[in-house]
Amino acid sequence: MAQHDYVIANASGATVRADINNMALAISSNNSGSSAPSTTYAYLWWLDTSANVLKLRNSANNAWITMPFSITANNTVDINGGTIDGTNIGASSAGTGAFTTLNASGAVVFDSNITMSNASSPTILMTDTTNTLSLKMFSGNTTANIGTTTNHALTFFTNDAERVLINSAGNVGIGATPKVTESGWT
Repeated sequence: MAQHDYVIANASGATVRADINNMALAISSNNSGSSAPSTTYAYLWWLDTSANVLKLRNSANNAWITMPFSITANNTVDINGGTIDGTNIGASSAGTGAFTTLNASGAVVFDSNITMSNASSPTILMTDTTNTLSLKMFSGNTTANIGTTTNHALTFFTNDAERVLINSAGNVGIGATPKVTESGWT
């Protein structure tokens, strides 16, 4: 752990070299310490060892910005505070932050419950862009709703087998025979 004021004072050779070595140590340790460096500069890094976070001095050199990743665990990102595009994300208590959009090019896995609440019909909309098929789930004031918002059938599965199909005309087929298909009864 080392911090430095980044000013090399005029002195004898050995003293200057020691000062340069101390400055290099501060740089290589990200100015680590349990308290902020006494001399700060815009964009100065500080590894706050009391909170185990990495901080960056802002451009006005009047505040620290806490970086959103852990310095004690691999592959973790802490998004329990701050904003993304002006929207609060997380806070000191659960459920006080918000995301407006979550985009992913691969699978998104949640290892806990997903809770959505909104005074005006919280909605989950999933769209397969190949055939523009959209599944919509939402809750209203007095009903829970699930269905398609496009001209496609809705099926219900158990044990990975289709058990109920509602085609786009509203016909309902239950079980194997007779079977209702997207185009009608078979």
